[in-house]
Amino acid sequence: MTDRKFKKLKRVFPVFEAILLVFGYYFLTTLTLHLKDPFFVKNSINPFVLLLVILTLFHGLTVGILSVVLLIPLLERSYSEFPATFFLWTLLIVLISGEFHYFWNKKIKLLTEEVNYLKGKLRNQMSNFILLKLSHDQLEKHYLLKPISLRSLLTKIKKTLPENRGKATELFLDTLINAFFVESGAIFSYKNGNFLPEFHLGNPVELFTEDPLLREALEKEETVFISSLPEESTSHYLAVIPIKDLNRESGLSGVFLLKKMPFNYLNADHILALSVAVNWFFNQLQEEVDFSKLPEKVKKILSYDFLRELLILKKLNDEAGIESSLVIFRVPDVHTDFPFFLEKRVRGMDTVDWTKQGGAIYSFVLLPLSSIESAEGFINRVKDEIEKVFKEEIDYIYRVFPVDRKIFQRLDYVVR
Repeated sequence: MTDRKFKKLKRVFPVFEAILLVFGYYFLTTLTLHLKDPFFVKNSINPFVLLLVILTLFHGLTVGILSVVLLIPLLERSYSEFPATFFLWTLLIVLISGEFHYFWNKKIKLLTEEVNYLKGKLRNQMSNFILLKLSHDQLEKHYLLKPISLRSLLTKIKKTLPENRGKATELFLDTLINAFFVESGAIFSYKNGNFLPEFHLGNPVELFTEDPLLREALEKEETVFISSLPEESTSHYLAVIPIKDLNRESGLSGVFLLKKMPFNYLNADHILALSVAVNWFFNQLQEEVDFSKLPEKVKKILSYDFLRELLILKKLNDEAGIESSLVIFRVPDVHTDFPFFLEKRVRGMDTVDWTKQGGAIYSFVLLPLSSIESAEGFINRVKDEIEKVFKEEIDYIYRVFPVDRKIFQRLDYVVR
């Protein structure tokens, strides 16, 4: 069953459920139990109203109103005089239940989006920290004779990605060859239960779905080596690296098949570094962040990471009404350490960026999931810290904006 058919069935099912329950209740109480008052109009305890409340709370006001409409001919058939008071009270209870369902679902959606954002942020931070550690610990010893480090290579790829995905892919493949010494390998994406070839290094690598190393990697959802297989088993690959979606707790996005590599680099530390780099790049490549509609000036003055985070928060505000804030400080360009002063006073989930133009330094502080009121509290703390740290009067101004659909227009106006 396709996703479209499933979604259509999911929308229609509550209607059939309401029809089945209302008429099922009527046939049970009237034809089976032969009750003279099947809808308990004269009783203080009413199971039918309870049934409507449950339906409305679970499926929403549309299903509740449909149930009330179905009730009209059944009341006319069951009673000599139409019980208008009972009907109006039932309608009122359904309307209240529908309103509660709306606000409750809105609150759940809001909290779910916030939790998903924070989880995605945490996973990205973990990936970045691992890359940093690998770059400065195990990896740097391999590149002492090279003029460029792994981290600087990945930073260059990240900056190239929004403008030219093809060039960024070429840079990354070159990195796999020159920094990780991959002689032959391939990346396959995983969509709708099928593996699709994305790109390869060296000679083309074929994917064998029954390969024992591949099957073990997919079952464990972790990197496996040829050495982990029993002696009687053979594999077409030296290692298999599952590629996971960093924005979800589980779920396979693709797989990297390592076919050929110098023996002296086939060790746990090196393959771990390769796994982190491949997962990082593939997730960067799969991110649906559209920079094309941003003002050119804004794209020039703000970094890729800052713009990406700003677009994500703008999307959260558009879709779920989640509030975030952007604070902009403007100080004379003699205070070149002001952005670093701010970086030490923000939370781990906040993002700081800055630019220098027109004899002034503009510092941008992005405060996710923080309202304007919370941002004002942050500004007051910064004011107090400025007096303590700089011990002199600084000529600065600031602006605070909500991250909404007009945020890039405001940014373009402020830095013009």
